Amino acid sequence: MFLTRLGRTCFNLLHNISFFAHGKVPPETSTRIVVGFWVLALVILANAFTGQLKAGLTVRPQPKRLQTAADIVEAEEVKMYTQRGPALPLLLALSTNEDHRLLFRRIKADSIIPYERLWSKAVIGQVASSRAVIMGDLTTVQYQAAKHCWQFPNSELYFVREKLFSFSMVVYLNKNLPRSFVDCWNKRLSTLMESGLISKWYEETISLAGHFSRCPKLGTKELDTVAFNHLRPVFLCYMFGLALAAATFVAEWLGNCVW
Repeated sequence: MFLTRLGRTCFNLLHNISFFAHGKVPPETSTRIVVGFWVLALVILANAFTGQLKAGLTVRPQPKRLQTAADIVEAEEVKMYTQRGPALPLLLALSTNEDHRLLFRRIKADSIIPYERLWSKAVIGQVASSRAVIMGDLTTVQYQAAKHCWQFPNSELYFVREKLFSFSMVVYLNKNLPRSFVDCWNKRLSTLMESGLISKWYEETISLAGHFSRCPKLGTKELDTVAFNHLRPVFLCYMFGLALAAATFVAEWLGNCVW
């Protein structure tokens, strides 16, 4: 019967794989089916293995990112930095959000530093290595991140999803300026804000001023590095199998010629 011959052929196939090699396609239909399925299985397994290998080389595991104020509060090993002055810490302290108030309690004396030091390579290096975060207005952070990101090719700077402050930019004034000048400045600034000129200027320039084209894109970079050399071990195993099969076939042929 066909099923009996099919079972016998499967057994013979396993036997022949270990002890014999054949140079012709078997004439029986049952044998052809078994051999065809065997070759198809090898092709599928080989492609699946190479696909998994390529995926393992191209997909870079993403580290855990801090996306909210609660994430920053829980990350006790991460240091916080902000610009010297009472404005930003005070906004956190008076916030109705409990996580924002917890952030304020985490701010230490050495976390409030001058502007020059805040955006120095040393501090940004800590941020790039996920050991610190910088808290500031969106405009300044965008500008400085785009300015310094190229110095850290193996890292990636990012913004948290939760917006801590409602404003997009701030203007810092020297506390020693005359009060009359400050009042005049505030009045003129209020006029520009009410007219919509500041908002229009911000949307057209500052919000798009972050030139991030020089910043490293780790996902794209990892995909670009995949080459034939990464799959070389797979082809070596394949060639070794072919060489072993060829050697077995030659040995059997020579044995038949001798006997």
